[in-house]
Amino acid sequence: MNISDNEKLTAAYALNLWTVSIKQIIDYNDINIMQQEYDSIMNNLNIEKMPKDNALLDIIREIMDQITYSLAENGDKKMIEREYQHQIKNAIWSAVPNVGAIFATSNPVAMGITLATQVGIGYMNYRRNKAENDLKYERTKWEIQKNHMLHLNGLQKQLFGTAWSLAERYKFPDEYRLTERQIQEYNMALIESNPIKRYNFLNSMRSNFNAYPPFWYQLGSTANSIYQNEMYSQNLDMQAQYRALALEGFLKYEKLNTFNLLRYDVMTSAWALEYIELLGLNQNNNPEKARSLIEIAINYSGGQLDIVELCAFACLRIQDYNNAIKYFAQLVNKHYNCNINTQILSGLYIRQILSGDSRAKQARMEYNQLSYILDDEDKQFIIPLPAEGTKIEEWKPAWNKAKTYEEYVDEQASEKKQEYRRIKELKDKARIFYQKPITLIYKPSLSEVAEYMKAVIESYRDKVDSSLPSVSLCGYKDYERNRVEKENNEGRFILIGDSVIATKFIKNINNNEFDFDKYGIRYAVNESKSLIIASPPKNSELDGLICLAKEINERHPIKIPDDIESINFSFMKEMFEGTFDDVESFVVRVLASIVGFPLLVLGQTAENLLNIVQFAKNTGAKKKIEFLQYCVGLYLFLESNNAVID
Repeated sequence: MNISDNEKLTAAYALNLWTVSIKQIIDYNDINIMQQEYDSIMNNLNIEKMPKDNALLDIIREIMDQITYSLAENGDKKMIEREYQHQIKNAIWSAVPNVGAIFATSNPVAMGITLATQVGIGYMNYRRNKAENDLKYERTKWEIQKNHMLHLNGLQKQLFGTAWSLAERYKFPDEYRLTERQIQEYNMALIESNPIKRYNFLNSMRSNFNAYPPFWYQLGSTANSIYQNEMYSQNLDMQAQYRALALEGFLKYEKLNTFNLLRYDVMTSAWALEYIELLGLNQNNNPEKARSLIEIAINYSGGQLDIVELCAFACLRIQDYNNAIKYFAQLVNKHYNCNINTQILSGLYIRQILSGDSRAKQARMEYNQLSYILDDEDKQFIIPLPAEGTKIEEWKPAWNKAKTYEEYVDEQASEKKQEYRRIKELKDKARIFYQKPITLIYKPSLSEVAEYMKAVIESYRDKVDSSLPSVSLCGYKDYERNRVEKENNEGRFILIGDSVIATKFIKNINNNEFDFDKYGIRYAVNESKSLIIASPPKNSELDGLICLAKEINERHPIKIPDDIESINFSFMKEMFEGTFDDVESFVVRVLASIVGFPLLVLGQTAENLLNIVQFAKNTGAKKKIEFLQYCVGLYLFLESNNAVID
């Protein structure tokens, strides 16, 4: 059997693709990533280009089985935890042998003796039952963990067998095959924030990645970012060198990517768009090459609107107005950046109308349809039709007569290009923070805060790369119980709220010093463990907190209570610095009633507790302020870690 070099590369790339997939499953141990991998197999594989090999098919099936098992395992873990918590909650009542005996007599003394006896017996039973429950809980958890280890070991053995089989059949050199260590080094290089150092790291391992196209995009893109960076604009020789290196990386990617095994690949789209700019392609410089690259970017975009928009501007660059209209119309129909895209699209329609060519009639109809497509607030961006008889070379949009339509479009294209670079740099920096799995450890009273933080962090992670590890929640008790196991996973832990663990962390790691301490918000940052705490602010700090929240809200949505500004100052003083004299006397009266009338405890306590709960509800603004503090604190914390993508 004669095997071409291209077939060898394709087989090796397929093997490396699944090796990376398996390593992500093992390293991240993240349910969301597993679901993404499963979806990629089911919906994003280009089966036509995938080598038809039984060993490869077996490993794909094995990966799918492992993902399914892990998803089921995750459900089992949750159920075990729920059952354990239920047993613990009921342990006290189940430990008391005879609750009815407490109320079997009307004699207060006898009742006291019976109560003491039952509680004494119950105490010993509770200790025994809790020990049994803890042992059962740990044994069940170990069984799940052991099965997980056995499954992963089986998956890795299957992968090795697949590698052996493919190498034997396709006769590709062993250096084509990526090892786990090489993949780990590659991932570490990608999170280096300094682009020159990142390029050097990647360049040092280039000989290992001749059968893995994504590497060559990353190498070329890093060199391109150095070439395009204004920081190095004074060093022309250096810029020229890195432009040549970028071209080398992109050419290698283009050569290898002829056998792309994915139906949609944002990396390929990014390569095509960056390549157009790097080559300086326009209407006067090889527009056909640019048109083919734009087509590649669109075909592999998966419909992502930011890529579609960049493709639309690239079409304008080569004066491909028909495709530009098609892409801008897609964006406007989906209400994406309507303030800019509506102006450009309506302007393109007007150009065709004024040109009087065969498309003029269709353009007029589509122009008129814009008012039916757009929301009322976006209709203002439709450029009005000029007067009859206006020549296209004389036409200047009524909304800005200082600029021609072409000047406006060029300006917007330039801004989009700069924005693309800025966002890319932000993503490269943020990747360092999101590279590790993140666990939020919280007090029960802060469960709502923890859920909010989880959603915020995941939203920023998705802007960087949705395939990065997601965020998990963990209560303080569970963390204490399984601290060693959790910290062995080498993730990033964020402690929420004051606690014994938080106190130890500050004392042992940061010498009781916080990285931020203002407005009752405190946080401390460490490489693997961080802390965010909120305590009631002083009166003098409240206005500053609100101003800061409003400032942040301009860049990032902050949950600011609607009535926070209307709260009476004297009320805030009582809440945060006063003694709550009326409440104190109320609680004292409650306690006195319990002590003075022990036989009425059951009847009166419920009513008194309800009154206390009601009072707590009446002071709900305190809770709102606390939530606001955590919103602000989280944003500042993420910003200090370069983890914010706005």
